[in-house]
Amino acid sequence: MYQRALQGKEKALGEEHASPLDTVNNLGLLYAAQGKLEEAETLLECAAPEDLATDGANLYLADGPRLLRLERNAATEIRAFHQPISALACIAGGALAVALGGREVRIYADPSATTPRWSLS
Repeated sequence: MYQRALQGKEKALGEEHASPLDTVNNLGLLYAAQGKLEEAETLLECAAPEDLATDGANLYLADGPRLLRLERNAATEIRAFHQPISALACIAGGALAVALGGREVRIYADPSATTPRWSLS
């Protein structure tokens, strides 16, 4: 339910609005209350929880240079970059765009792909 609320708020208000951040915090508190402590810890301690994206099934979080996927009852680090992630976006068809340090954008065919399909700098 919180993930749906987050998607709706991001769509209506934009990712930069404070209200989606409140939803991320509330989702973290809900996970803690459900005993899903790893997910709660990931959401509540993330250095930049405003850098997030969802494909409808998974929630992707940027924590500095780390890209994390929150799915069901596990938080998984997908990869770590040499620069901090400045923005994330899920793209139709399962692709993921990652902006690094405000200077480079990498587009991966899917979030677990090891090499980007495109890189723009």
